[in-house]
Amino acid sequence: MFDNLKSLFTNSAPQAVPPIIIDAPTALAALLVRAAKVDNRYAYEEIRMIDHQLVRRFGLPIIQAMKLRARAERLEATQAETSDLVEVIRDALPDDDRLEILEALWAVALVDGKQRANKVQLVQLASIHLGMPRADMQVAREHAMMNN
Repeated sequence: MFDNLKSLFTNSAPQAVPPIIIDAPTALAALLVRAAKVDNRYAYEEIRMIDHQLVRRFGLPIIQAMKLRARAERLEATQAETSDLVEVIRDALPDDDRLEILEALWAVALVDGKQRANKVQLVQLASIHLGMPRADMQVAREHAMMNN
């Protein structure tokens, strides 16, 4: 036991971080995290909204949603391209779900009550990469505002 403990302090070789597998739920969670962080502020209400959206979208228990968000935070920190995240989502989810994805993005972007230009731009970029018409982006925004 002491040898194992001792090795923790004496082993100077860096440990490899296991790669994050990017599936649609992780990509969506990372995109939601990015929507929250794009203004260089990651507030409690944004974190709660991300967890809420993951519970709602994937039917997860709250603890599983929080774990998914934690994986997504690591993925988002790797500076994965927004377009790559959206592509994973677009390719994995049915076309009918795209409006819900935009609604979830708006919910996170607007939860603090302030519409910041960089958050709007992120949602617009996601909308373009999802192949959504501009009118649908506005519908998703209105739904998000009504449901928050």
